[in-house]
Amino acid sequence: MNLSAAGLAVTLAALLGLSAGPAAADPAGEQLAPDLVGAWLLLGDERAALDHARALLQREGAGWRAHAAYVQACLAGEAGWRVVDEYSWLADTAEDPELAADLAAWAAALRARGQELDQALGRLELRAESGSSRTSLLLGQALLGAGYDQRALVALEGLDGPLAARLQVRALLGAGQPQQAAALVLRGLEEHPDRPDIAVSLWGRDADQRGLRRARRRAASSARSALGSSDAVVLFHAWEVLALAEDREGAELAASALAGLVPGLRLPARVPYGGAMTRHLGEILAMTAGELDELDLSLAERQAVALSRARSLAADGLVERSLATWPAALGSEPFEPELLLELGALQLGLDAVAALDTARQARLAVALSSGLSQEQRALVLGRSFALQARALRALDRPQEALTAWLMQQQLAPGVDGLLELAERQEQLGAIEAAMESLAQAAAAGSPEAWGQLERLYRGPAAPAALVEAARTRLGSAGRSVRVLDARGPGASAPDRLLLDAELSTGAGPLSIAEFTGQPVVVAFWASWCAPCAEELPALAGLQRRWSEEDLPLRIIAISVDEREADYRRAARRYAQLGIQIAWSPDLAEDLDLRLLPTTWLLDSQGEVARRLRGYSPSQVDEIDEASRALLQN
Repeated sequence: MNLSAAGLAVTLAALLGLSAGPAAADPAGEQLAPDLVGAWLLLGDERAALDHARALLQREGAGWRAHAAYVQACLAGEAGWRVVDEYSWLADTAEDPELAADLAAWAAALRARGQELDQALGRLELRAESGSSRTSLLLGQALLGAGYDQRALVALEGLDGPLAARLQVRALLGAGQPQQAAALVLRGLEEHPDRPDIAVSLWGRDADQRGLRRARRRAASSARSALGSSDAVVLFHAWEVLALAEDREGAELAASALAGLVPGLRLPARVPYGGAMTRHLGEILAMTAGELDELDLSLAERQAVALSRARSLAADGLVERSLATWPAALGSEPFEPELLLELGALQLGLDAVAALDTARQARLAVALSSGLSQEQRALVLGRSFALQARALRALDRPQEALTAWLMQQQLAPGVDGLLELAERQEQLGAIEAAMESLAQAAAAGSPEAWGQLERLYRGPAAPAALVEAARTRLGSAGRSVRVLDARGPGASAPDRLLLDAELSTGAGPLSIAEFTGQPVVVAFWASWCAPCAEELPALAGLQRRWSEEDLPLRIIAISVDEREADYRRAARRYAQLGIQIAWSPDLAEDLDLRLLPTTWLLDSQGEVARRLRGYSPSQVDEIDEASRALLQN
């Protein structure tokens, strides 16, 4: 992921530069602080940033700054697919629901684009009306990221502290008030001499303005004074300012001291390059035949420059030279599937065997990547098989090529397939991808997947939040998890257990036995079940059709959630559907329900006439036809 210097110098560090005191050290000697998550992201090491943020959350008394760092790390990497749902889940279950709700709204605003962005910012502004300084800071950062500088000034008005000052300086500059920004920097440095990063937004502005020049000099001097500190956070802020001020010697001293305190954190003596600069460097290397080793680049920059160089060479028809650059362009595993497909298309004309191998690597990369939508996965898989087919045809293997073309029709895996996929992903170190596979399996009703999620998950919420995130992603993509359970049907449960069960509803207890004498459709569901979220609205439509025809047919949807809070939260969502919603947590075990959704059709005597497992849209017509047939008997 390429991160621009401006975005990193202001957005990431602005929110993550929060510690007021010395960073605490873990038993291994590494200093932990929210600020340092931003430092890892500057280097493009998203996995290290997420590990650091998770370590912060494991510490006793982790505050909102640690959670904010975790959100930022998730959104920068592959864990962004779930972070909003994690904090939405915590908002219903945590000891501090307001903090979780703030972070959920903030994360949603950071993720949103287009019309959804304005809606997400509006929800965050409503939360900020409570007067919480924390919420106002989050709102201000989100508004600045969206380019609403004047609104950010209003949100940040009256707030104190170095973070508020840093954000206010940025907002003032964006709103065309540079002299006020410079004055604020000078006041802030007097109050917080160890926070020269208050001034980072001043660089890149009009250097001829006297006030800005003075404020920059004062900030650089303050940063120089901090070089003797043994606090990693203070050194990181000093490095930020000295790198922006192009004080190479000072930045190198800060980076060297920081590397001694935080193993592996080796910042360059300059602000990391953004996308435009890495593309420019790559194009220059393509024209001059220069070498990457001649440049002082971080690993993320090296990959971006190499990719630009490889593309420039290919565009000039120098395919062999381009292919020689591609190993550096791919970076380190797991590779990006799209880059592998681009490489494979280039290889095809010169080395069909290599293209064939690259097509297979692309499919492996899809398996190791989390956060991809179902459509993205299907698209990349289809393109990989198309590349494989072309390579096989070039190798004069027509039958295998035909098979590859047919494989473009991908089938969704069943529960057992998802569990096996998660096991392979974990073995290869793709933990985020493994958790996504397990979350989908759990959403489809696998108890085993829940146990595996509990073992792997190290976030702030609980595995239920990941399952909710998977359900949300599948629902937004218009897909359901089609459950293909290879274990075979469970043992038939006595029909009497269902008839005698006392169901809990908002209007009081309910019993299925009350409906003896007419056919009844019983749909078993749970709040975490993705296909259930598709089935229930479809069944509601069927109930309306029966009511319009005045047919004595009823649908009762029974939640088997273990926790009443989970049931009630989901029941509020389904309350307007027009079908009877009920809850009975023991029925899943009593009736040996091995997966959800499961739908039973009861005849007029209360006996189970039909059992349907899983969900697909065509199943609604099947239920309609079978229920009408029961009515005639």
